[in-house]
Amino acid sequence: MLKELAQYIVGMSKPELVEIDGKVFSDRNLKRYDYNEPDALEFKSITGLMDYIASKLDYIDKSNFFIHIKDYDRIELVSSLDENNIREIYAVCQPDKISLKFNSFIDRESFNIMLQSGFKSNCDLGLILSHIGNMTDNAVRTIGDNGVSQEITIKQSTKGLVDVAVPNPVTLKPYRTFTEIEPVESKFVFRLKEGGYCSLWEADGGAWKIQTMKYLKLYIIEMLDDLGLDIEVFA
Repeated sequence: MLKELAQYIVGMSKPELVEIDGKVFSDRNLKRYDYNEPDALEFKSITGLMDYIASKLDYIDKSNFFIHIKDYDRIELVSSLDENNIREIYAVCQPDKISLKFNSFIDRESFNIMLQSGFKSNCDLGLILSHIGNMTDNAVRTIGDNGVSQEITIKQSTKGLVDVAVPNPVTLKPYRTFTEIEPVESKFVFRLKEGGYCSLWEADGGAWKIQTMKYLKLYIIEMLDDLGLDIEVFA
C-alpha cells in the first residue's frame, strides 16, 4: 500500500524539467492531449492493405507516407516524420501464423501433420514423409565416421524391411509468412531418435528472413504498379 501511495503522490506532482547542454529533459513520460492520434488499422493479408490504400477512404497525402516491411511477418503503412519528429502508423499487416515447431523433437504423427499442413511440396518433403510413414519401431542407428549420419529401417512393398540412410541436410519450403508470396526455400537438419521422435533444426542462420523480406518488397511493388500507385517501399 505504501508503494502505491508513493506512486500516486508522485503522479500528482508536476513534472520537473532539466536543461542539459541546451536540451530540455523531463523526469517522466508526457502524453500529448491536444492531438488525437489514430489507431492503426490491422490487416491479415497484403491484398487487404492494398485495397485500403487504393480505396482512399481516409485522406492520406501519398507524398507523406510509405510502406515499411519491418520484418518477415510485419508490414506497416507509416507517415514520414513531422516537425516534432513524430511518425504515425496508419495500418499494420500481419499474417495468421501456421504452427511450426523447429529445433525440438516431436512425435511422428504430429511431425507428419506439421509437414503436410505447413510446408509447400517439394522433393525433400516427399522423401521425409515417405521415410517417417514407413519406418519401423526399431531403434534409430547412427552410422558413418562423422557420428552424425543416421539410418532407419523402413517397410517397402517389394523388398520388405530395408535399411536406408536418413536424408541430411534437407531443403524445405515452410509457410512462415504471408501465403500470398512463394515460401522461401531453406536448409534444415533432419534428425530422428528412438520412439519415433522427429525434428527439424534450422540450418541457414536466419538468412530466410532477409530473403522473405526481399520477396515481400517485390510482391508489393508489383501490386502497387497494377493499382497505378506510386508509393515508396522499404525493407
